[in-house]
Amino acid sequence: MANAPLWNSTEQGAAENLNFVEYARTFHPCLGTRPQGFVPEATRASCVIPMTSITLVKALLDADQYRDMFPSMIGDCSTMEVFSNGIGGSKNGAIQLVTWIEHTEYPDRSIHDKYVQLIRSSVAFGAQRWINALLHHCACLRALTLDNNNVFVSTRRCLKGLEQRMTRRLCDAICLTDGHYWRLVAVAPGTSKIMARNSIDVREPAGAVLSIHSRYYKRP
Repeated sequence: MANAPLWNSTEQGAAENLNFVEYARTFHPCLGTRPQGFVPEATRASCVIPMTSITLVKALLDADQYRDMFPSMIGDCSTMEVFSNGIGGSKNGAIQLVTWIEHTEYPDRSIHDKYVQLIRSSVAFGAQRWINALLHHCACLRALTLDNNNVFVSTRRCLKGLEQRMTRRLCDAICLTDGHYWRLVAVAPGTSKIMARNSIDVREPAGAVLSIHSRYYKRP
């Protein structure tokens, strides 16, 4: 179709999907060959955040802050090399309009039937998920600076740190990185499944970590 839009609104209306047909007609391919069985996804979302541009850029360029901003999407990250420390001058502002574009490729056939609709809706890997995480991070930072005589600033900082550690531990348990791996301890039909791993992360106490989970089915 001639003059077709490059971006189309999603069914949820919170983000936009890339029109791959129009993109291929307009631009030369630059992403290389896609692995067999993988499907592409490209989304775009925008929001207004209560953060200055310099603060946002610093957070995105700092590995620790970047990991804390997106704990459920970033398994681990590090700064390999700094090419330039930048120069003075920036367009600071109290409020910034942010547009996030996210491109993902994933093996469609390996997705469980229960999650196919969720994955294909762009909610799992789409740009809106990154935007929501960024807004949550801004809300946490704002809560630290609000005037509240009932809660000390030190207490709020401790609560924020606790929230970050709990989220990080949950995400690390689901998607292991840095040499972690789970080993099966015990499993039997109708009982809980027990798995364990050794703690080798300096951010965790030394010892073993156990994971126990069960599935319950309710008859309709």
